[in-house]
Order: sequence, then structure tokens, then C-alpha cells
Amino acid sequence: MAQMCPLVPHNPVKAEVLEGRSDFVAYTCLRCGRFALPDPSGFLSALSEEQCWKLSACLRERTLHGRQLTAVVAVRPSVLDDKINIVAWEDLLKEFPGQSVPERFERALLNLSKVDVPLGTRMDFTGHGLESVTFAEHRKAASYVLQQLAKDGLIEYEGGAGVILTAMGWNRVAELSLRPEGSNSRQIFVALKQSGDWESLRDSLTAGVEAAGFKARVVTDVQHNEKIDDRIIAEIRRSQCLVADLTGERPNVYYEAGFARALGKHVIFTCKMGTEVHFDIRQYNRIEWETSDQLEKDLEYRIRATIL
Repeated sequence: MAQMCPLVPHNPVKAEVLEGRSDFVAYTCLRCGRFALPDPSGFLSALSEEQCWKLSACLRERTLHGRQLTAVVAVRPSVLDDKINIVAWEDLLKEFPGQSVPERFERALLNLSKVDVPLGTRMDFTGHGLESVTFAEHRKAASYVLQQLAKDGLIEYEGGAGVILTAMGWNRVAELSLRPEGSNSRQIFVALKQSGDWESLRDSLTAGVEAAGFKARVVTDVQHNEKIDDRIIAEIRRSQCLVADLTGERPNVYYEAGFARALGKHVIFTCKMGTEVHFDIRQYNRIEWETSDQLEKDLEYRIRATIL
């Protein structure tokens, strides 16, 4: 009897003990993609059906886009592994599209473009995968997403499980896939206040970045207030993402974070516990730290979970 997916039942999987990590089992699922779970993974029984199908969609997206193998665990690990990307399920769920319908449509289109079929060939999702690729709870919701993409001329879809991207669809994929400068860089720009005891904060942020395998770039010789220097622009452009510590609420940190987001780069926000951040940033998840050791470890984890 075939083994079924531990995340989304009724989907057959191939399971094998992960090489080099006998405490994890790697699964290959037509709906969820390739992922790993600890052995045993009893925490799954506490998750709701909604949480499970959303995790399935996030894992499928990571697989389609060639991300490092993701191992889903119950709680954030204290020690990370360079061979696999160990992510707590609650953190992985944050990758699921929010209330923005256009974002869901765009990410669904990008997922479709990554399905490995010859150009011009109809993709066949019979019996599996259509829900996770479109971030949908069930087949009816998945069909709705595809119908809207078809109305926009981006795909051909006549119901059922067959999908094909149109020339207009591939053009839209090209627009969405324009990689910003620095997307392959191993550099991360660090923005923080440069007053008071800022050197110890800089050292903690730098240590967290470097523990994740990246080089931290802190521009310390440029002072500015609501003005962005050419050197800072250049360094942000060539960085893969930006870490912005909001402690002290310095205008330049907000400015640099906004500039990075405008370039389409990830921005990881941090701040000391109790910092009153500006209202337009409150909706973004951030690392709230109390000690330098906690900041270093949490930042390393967030970078690995976000980028790798």
C-alpha cells in the first residue's frame, strides 16, 4: 500500500530517511513538492486542516522555485543545519499570500511557469497539485484563480486539470521575474542608528548576518537625515536584502528600508523590545530583541528562512 502525505492526506508520497540526518524523513509529494519532517512528526496532529493545506502551498512554491530543501519543525531550532533549511511551521505560514488577491494571482502564475513541461505543452494536474500551485483550499477555488488568469489572457484554461501559458502569460512572467540588482549577492546591507552605544548593536547584527553565511555591509562613514547618499544607494543595490534595526527610530533607517523595498528586495526588520515603531511599519513582522545573543540567533534564523 502506498504511503500517504503526512500534510495533505490522500496524496501518495515517496518517503526516505534524509541522508546525513537520520532524524528527518524526506518526502516527495505531487501536491506539496519535496520537503522533510522530523521523525516522528507528532506535532502535525495539532495543526488544523487549513494550516496544513497552506503549508503544502508554501512548500510547493519553494520546490518549484528551486529553493533549498525545507524541513518543517514544531519550534524554531536553536542550532541550524547548512544542508537543509529548518523552518518552524508558524514561520513558514508567513510566506502564504495575505489578503492581496493580485499577489495570489501573480504568484500562482509564477508557479505555473516553473512546472517542468516543454514550452507550449499543456500542464496536466489531474488528481494532484492544482490547489497548492494556486494557493487554493480546494479544486473549486483553484479553478476560480485559473479562470481569472484566463480572462486576463495569461493562460488557456477550459476547466478540468489542463493549463497552458499563453505568449502574453510568458511576457507577464518575464516582467514579474526581473531579478533586482544584487539578487545573487552574498552581501546584506545593515541599517541602524549610529549614535549612543551603537557599536554593540552593529556587532550583533553583523554576527547574525555572517552566521547565516552572508557578508554584512554597514556604511559607517556617511551621516544623513532624510537624504540618501550615492554610496548607500550603490551598496543597497548590490546587496541581496536589507536588515533594518528600528531601535531609536532614525529617519535614515526608515528611508533605506523603503528604498530597498522599492527595489523589490527583502527587508528584515528588527528592534529592541518596547520600541514604538511608526504606524506604516507595524503590519510587518519584525524581530523584537532583548539581548544581543537573542538578536544574533533570531536574525541568523530569519535570514536562512527568508533567503535560502
